[in-house]
Amino acid sequence: MTSISKEAKRKGLFQDSYTVDYALKVTERHTYNRQVLSARCLFCIYIGREYKPDEARIRQPTTNSKDFRPPYRVELFRKHHEGQHPSIWRRYQSTSDQDKSEFFDDYTIYANTLLAKFQPTQTLFTFDIDVPIVDTIIGDMFFHPDDHASMSRMNALRLFKHNDDTNGYRVTRDNSLQFGLIVDLIAAGLSFRQVESVLNAFKARTGLAKIGCINDTGIANNARALCGINI
Repeated sequence: MTSISKEAKRKGLFQDSYTVDYALKVTERHTYNRQVLSARCLFCIYIGREYKPDEARIRQPTTNSKDFRPPYRVELFRKHHEGQHPSIWRRYQSTSDQDKSEFFDDYTIYANTLLAKFQPTQTLFTFDIDVPIVDTIIGDMFFHPDDHASMSRMNALRLFKHNDDTNGYRVTRDNSLQFGLIVDLIAAGLSFRQVESVLNAFKARTGLAKIGCINDTGIANNARALCGINI
């Protein structure tokens, strides 16, 4: 790094490398010295903010793009990406510089998609489940006896909260779209890993951030919830 760029970084000036390293688009420059006055998050522009199933929300997340203004700090870029675009940000980081420069070529601007305008509001939905279903079927039969003291079993049972009103358990799912898609794909015979791959590919192609963060643990939790609901 040159002394000039070090000085610019110290002053919080925008570096050209930020556009690729942190997926930013320069949207405004000073008329005379051409310094960057505003830069916009490309993930916001093309993909939208990610819905996190474990995050309680009263209102829908904003569809407005994030604009950064001077002074520019890389920690602020990272904080926004990790908080609003965690899955796609991790994938972006794993690509080469060449791939980063072409990363958004196949995406449509999120605000111009029908999904951004008409996708339904996500609402919480809960189900009450009898004690034997959780304790015996899910807690015992889903796990080998040697794994009954394991952390994975404890995490699985943490999904079900004791309900004092019914003296049973209650399970809450707060992403009805993700839950429905996972149920449909499991019913079609896909494994948890295949479901994760299909949904992440679908989300990347469509820009449907509302599907939420998808991994095999989340899919397993949805499958266990479905089991308790249907038994």
